[in-house]
Amino acid sequence: MRWTPEQVQQQLEQFRNDPSRWGTDHSKLLILVTGNLDEMYQGVAKRVQDCDTDADVFHAFTRRLSTIDVKEALAERLRPEQVARLGNQHLVFPSLDRNAYERLIADACARQVEAVRATLGLDIELTPSVLRTLYQNAVFPVQGTRPVFSTVHAVLGPSLGSAAVWSLQKLAQSASSPLREQCKLQLDMSADGKQLVMRLLNHAADAAVVAEQSLALHLEIDTLRQRAQPDFRALLAVHEAGHGLVYALLNHCAPTDVRINVASFEGGYASYAPRVAESRRMARDEICTTLAGRAAEIWVFGEDAVSTGAEEDLSSATRHAARYHRHWAMGERLSRSDVTHDVEQHVNTDIEASNAAIESTLQAELARAKQLLCDARVPFERLVAALMAQGFVDARQFGQVTGLELHARNDALEPWDAAWKRFVNKEVQTMIAAK
Repeated sequence: MRWTPEQVQQQLEQFRNDPSRWGTDHSKLLILVTGNLDEMYQGVAKRVQDCDTDADVFHAFTRRLSTIDVKEALAERLRPEQVARLGNQHLVFPSLDRNAYERLIADACARQVEAVRATLGLDIELTPSVLRTLYQNAVFPVQGTRPVFSTVHAVLGPSLGSAAVWSLQKLAQSASSPLREQCKLQLDMSADGKQLVMRLLNHAADAAVVAEQSLALHLEIDTLRQRAQPDFRALLAVHEAGHGLVYALLNHCAPTDVRINVASFEGGYASYAPRVAESRRMARDEICTTLAGRAAEIWVFGEDAVSTGAEEDLSSATRHAARYHRHWAMGERLSRSDVTHDVEQHVNTDIEASNAAIESTLQAELARAKQLLCDARVPFERLVAALMAQGFVDARQFGQVTGLELHARNDALEPWDAAWKRFVNKEVQTMIAAK
């Protein structure tokens, strides 16, 4: 429907001349307030450079966010009464998972392939290795879809055009070449992942290769991930395998990811699912896992060849051991020990007395990590070999690579519920026996 200027003027005058129409009933109006609350994603939202952590890790984190997190984030921007006016019905959209990114990449590639097919009448196939390469170089999970589409366009667009021209030239140059309708252009990745392999296949001859040529690709992220120096690669593989394997042995589940081909910083990492609470045993296990990288270096390379790469591990383990003794009362002291200048904070300020206990805990857990690794030499060697070969081992591959049976949930806690039921049953049995 389109109104003429005269009709618009007429409607406006009728509205002005009829006061009964000035009031508007908003009681049934649905109001949507949308926006980005980076405060909800502390520790995640600012990791814009991270192209190494799997999208599923960020997705799992953002799925746990709730209305409580929304209100806490809003409270940093608004007054309490303003937060209240926004109500309790909040839709929190998690970040995209790996499957979503893979589908987006496949769809973006399919559109480009279809455009070439419609223009040139050429059947084109992209192998899974091409899609995996695009994922590895396009996905920055915190940044969403924009880097994905721009990378697919920048990498695949020119390559697809060059491959199509090459295939048409081959068909035109050879008198024995099959007809275009019988041909398919297949794009694959080379074994080293640095070149795009163009193959002209003949459908009528069981996909026989008519012609083949490689095209160099500039994949900056993959280039950054390459650890060309064998000594550095071996160091990273041994160190991160130590972390990942000890975690698996203590928790009976696979780490989320163990990786040495990292583009966003110089090094590697092993990541684990967070837990909502820790027991005394679990706290010791976490210290042991944190020191397992250094333990692996000592075991494989010797005391004099350990690296400076464990600096952050040592800091984290020391911090955890200090809280173990000073804050959580899991050592010999019950009082909370800390430094303070506030007379209203009632803490035990004698922290020096716990220093020896902290060091003793660290030494004990380092020795335990060494023993765990020595007792699992075969899984350790398999894990190091896999990291050296492909640069990463994720949770789906971990059990197969190491040969370990890992059936526990990665967010499992101490079996407190079972302990409670045993406690109750024991009390009931005691009462029955007393009667």
